[in-house]
Amino acid sequence: MAQNTYSFPSEVFDQATFTRRVQDMEADANMLKKYEGQLIRNGIPTDAKWLKSMSKEGAFKTYIDKQCSGFFSGASFIPVATKNEIKFQYANAYESNKTAVSLAANIVNHQDYIFEEDETGTPSINVEATREVIRKSCYDSVDVGRLEKMAQAIDGIVKAVEALDTTATEVGFPTTSSGIPIINPIGGFAVLFLADILNSIATSKMDVESLTLWIYGTAAKSRK
Repeated sequence: MAQNTYSFPSEVFDQATFTRRVQDMEADANMLKKYEGQLIRNGIPTDAKWLKSMSKEGAFKTYIDKQCSGFFSGASFIPVATKNEIKFQYANAYESNKTAVSLAANIVNHQDYIFEEDETGTPSINVEATREVIRKSCYDSVDVGRLEKMAQAIDGIVKAVEALDTTATEVGFPTTSSGIPIINPIGGFAVLFLADILNSIATSKMDVESLTLWIYGTAAKSRK
């Protein structure tokens, strides 16, 4: 018997991965705008170069400490109360903005995103361009030879089931799509499908002879 021929693509598109990554990217685009808005309101830099440099551990704390020290470096005298207030304000700026800086830095350093900058150098994700980059990366190569071999095996099963249904109809057995009414041990009736029985062959290794006799006996009881 001649084998069927199949035409499998050389690559397939992973829609689930594409959808998930686009949703993540769009969420990041919105969150980046939110973080940058907070930083701008608090006088923190938001240019792309500065944000990228903040991805290193402790970078933002080092920046704040340096800015605080620089504030005092040119003064020969600053009242203690004023000095303490200024230090408090810098410390508060760090605590209030460290999360926004860290998360914005992580997004800006994302390798798969395409960014654009406004006139101040503040970056934003180019959603359309990035979506296309993600789309191109969601194609997976296909081993056509392996698929064809598996398809031939599945085709054999399909043809065998078709032949089984033809024979079952001829001799009065249930087909793979018809149910056999059986008594449920806990009361009432249940319907057993031959397809489920066939599946048990793979799991329980029931031999064909025993399976055939069991089906025949069950079907005979259902007719009484």
